[in-house]
Amino acid sequence: MLATQPVPSVSLNQCRHCTAAAATIVVDNERFCCQGCARVYAILKEQNLLDYYDFSENRLASLKERPIADFSYCDTDWFRKTFALPAGVGRYRIRLKLPAIHCAACVWLLEKLPTMLVEVRSARINYLRKHIDIVASSALPLSRLITFVADLGYTPDFSAERKSTKKLNEYDRRLVRKLAVAAFGFGNAMLFSLPEYFSTRVEANF
Repeated sequence: MLATQPVPSVSLNQCRHCTAAAATIVVDNERFCCQGCARVYAILKEQNLLDYYDFSENRLASLKERPIADFSYCDTDWFRKTFALPAGVGRYRIRLKLPAIHCAACVWLLEKLPTMLVEVRSARINYLRKHIDIVASSALPLSRLITFVADLGYTPDFSAERKSTKKLNEYDRRLVRKLAVAAFGFGNAMLFSLPEYFSTRVEANF
């Protein structure tokens, strides 16, 4: 487990988690703008993962407006059959769509899930699609796993995917266009090099 690193100081009126102004909730001599931010900070401190705040590109949003969700329905049979798959004896695999993933700090924190929950065997992020693939022991209820992820500030999106969302998203389409342009440029350059690959006799006939 990582050793606790010094955390950048904030003003007396700023939230210790997201640095929002007018933080009025005091927990363990720290100020927070809402209970959500206080909860995330408590988890990170308990797990000795305060390095999360050291990422320079980390732009944390206040969790004040985040609705409180009850994930008890995640333990129902229909939910397990819809979202979870067997992953060997005594294990299951689940893919969660996390729209709040936005930077390297998010990836770093979420891939620490095996450190924070001993029943989690692995956690891998697909940054472009904002997905996390988790393999966990069957002893870990889905409701507890998903509640823990949501408490970190990454509420899963379980909305049904339509056909349009299964297609390439706009970012993927831009990558495909760039690849097509690069392939055209490469092919065009190779056309000028073709004579070098032919023998002198073939060149003479041309």
